[in-house]
Amino acid sequence: MLVKNYMTSDVVQVEIPGNRDDVLKILKRTGISGVPVIKNKKIVGIITRKDLLRKPEETQLGLLMTSKPICIEPDEDIHQAARILVNNRIRRLPVVEDGHLLGLLSVSDLVHAIAQMKIKEEIKTTYTSKTFALWEETPLPVVGRVMEISGVDAIPILDEE
Repeated sequence: MLVKNYMTSDVVQVEIPGNRDDVLKILKRTGISGVPVIKNKKIVGIITRKDLLRKPEETQLGLLMTSKPICIEPDEDIHQAARILVNNRIRRLPVVEDGHLLGLLSVSDLVHAIAQMKIKEEIKTTYTSKTFALWEETPLPVVGRVMEISGVDAIPILDEE
């Protein structure tokens, strides 16, 4: 099971130079949570909602992005990709060859691959019952910091009801 058989080839991306607004428009329009950053047709970084929350005052894409992202080659085994995603607590893995972006392997793509493996193990052996929520009026920089410290990618939000 090779990465190239499960990756998404039509990847939304941004180019340097760029700014926060460029990324926010793309994330809002597409509903995705992160995009690769390209310069001179090669991947130089990746930017996620977490990056935007971590540096709320920064506007320049080059200073917001995570430089030198962890990548994988298309002929690598999907199991290796899964280990990289889990061990590095990331949700997307750029698929590159000679520095050129060929695709993106997301957690969702990995779930499709896992579904084909016909695993019999029950979910109760891997989930956690520990969770927390934040109030809807919590400032975004605080939310970003809480997410960073706790190592989560999503937090339930509570309102008055």
